[in-house]
Amino acid sequence: MAGAGGVTPLRWDAQGRFATTLVVAGGGHAELCGRLGAGDAVAWRFDADAPTDFDIHYHEGAAVRHAARLWSSEGAADRFVAPGARTYCWMWRNPLPTPVTLSAALERRRGR
Repeated sequence: MAGAGGVTPLRWDAQGRFATTLVVAGGGHAELCGRLGAGDAVAWRFDADAPTDFDIHYHEGAAVRHAARLWSSEGAADRFVAPGARTYCWMWRNPLPTPVTLSAALERRRGR
């Protein structure tokens, strides 16, 4: 189980998969971040035991660009294709005063 808060690096296995369980402290956040190449596709999903605010984002200088956003969600699944080579983060914010536990799974396919 990954620690509460902070950034957990994406460490893909030999099949291009990453899975973890996160505990997000009350009022806190947790992120999974890693570098993707242009055109890399990531199938992702998460399930939480209480509502969280979720996004996929990246940084361009001081600006934060959001590729996806969900509010007050206990789970979701989708596919993300990286528009450029850079570090992308899957992030959860816990609006509640109590911890939220969530499981996340990502599967990467290299772009062509």
